[in-house]
Amino acid sequence: MREGFGRIILTTILSSSVIAALVSVGGNYWLETRKAKLDVAKKEHAEKVDAYANLGKQVQEFHSDLESAVLIFEYAVSKGFAVKGSKADFIKNVDNSIKTVAMKIVELHKASMNVRIDDASIKENTKQVLAELPQYLAECQSDKSALRKVINLFKNSLGVALENLKGEIEKKRNSIPLESS
Repeated sequence: MREGFGRIILTTILSSSVIAALVSVGGNYWLETRKAKLDVAKKEHAEKVDAYANLGKQVQEFHSDLESAVLIFEYAVSKGFAVKGSKADFIKNVDNSIKTVAMKIVELHKASMNVRIDDASIKENTKQVLAELPQYLAECQSDKSALRKVINLFKNSLGVALENLKGEIEKKRNSIPLESS
């Protein structure tokens, strides 16, 4: 009987240790898996917030550079430099502004194509903002009288559209939940 009683105690102690070890391993696995998922979610959240922040920055810079270019274009028009074949020295400033805005269009387009930008309306609005301007700038490179088209586009619709787009991007960036994947 003593041997049976000792065996029961030994079996009970060993089986409870095994069970405890299994529970511990299972609990650690669950905790580590959950921790890894949270780390991935945090990384994806940060990447998404950064993508929208970069897009907002690109829109802001594009708007600012375009606004400056429009001032230069208006000066060229008011001084009579904005005519086909103009060779005035100021035209170099106009050409530099056209190049700057064209480069900003490329940067803005690239920022909007980031895979973390998942808001379809923001993508569409960015596309709409960039719809007409490139062709107008291309015209302006060979015919400075086309500067009026860029000026009118900016004053009649593009300036407001850019302001609205900036607001839309900022609102989206601030509303991204942590566990969005």
